[in-house]
Amino acid sequence: MSSPSASKKRETVNSSPDTSDMSPAIVKIIVGDPAEGFSTEKDLICARSKTFKAAFEGGSTKCKFGEMTLKGVSASTFKSFKHWLYYNDINFDSSDSAKGFIDNFGAYRCIDLFAFADGYDVPALRNMICNFVLTKHAENAYRR
Repeated sequence: MSSPSASKKRETVNSSPDTSDMSPAIVKIIVGDPAEGFSTEKDLICARSKTFKAAFEGGSTKCKFGEMTLKGVSASTFKSFKHWLYYNDINFDSSDSAKGFIDNFGAYRCIDLFAFADGYDVPALRNMICNFVLTKHAENAYRR
C-alpha cells in the first residue's frame, strides 16, 4: 500500500501546468477619426517605446483599463507601426522602385510614421525609417 504523500506526489507530477497566467497582457490603442481600436501585446509595445511604457506601466491617467486614445494619429499610421512592431519591417507601398516610392502615397505615410515614432519615442523605428529613406534616395539617384 502506498503512503498518502506518495500518491499526492504522483498527482502533482501527472497534472498539467496552469497556463492561465502565461498569455500576454493585451492593451488597446484607439486612433483615427472615426475611432478605430487596435489590440497589441503590452510587453511588446512597452519594450519599444518609453512613452507607452510610462503610460501602461507607470499608472498614467491617459490609460484607463489598459486602453489609450492617441489624438492626431491615423489608423493607417498605427497599422504601419503595428506591422513594424510585430515584424520589424516597414512597407509603405507595393512598388519596389524608388520612383514609385516618391510618386506614390508612400512618402506621406513615411513622414507620418516618422512623426509618430518621434512623438511616441520609438527610436528603433525612427532609425529604420531614416535608413529606408536614405536607401530609396540612393536608388533614385543611381537611376538618373
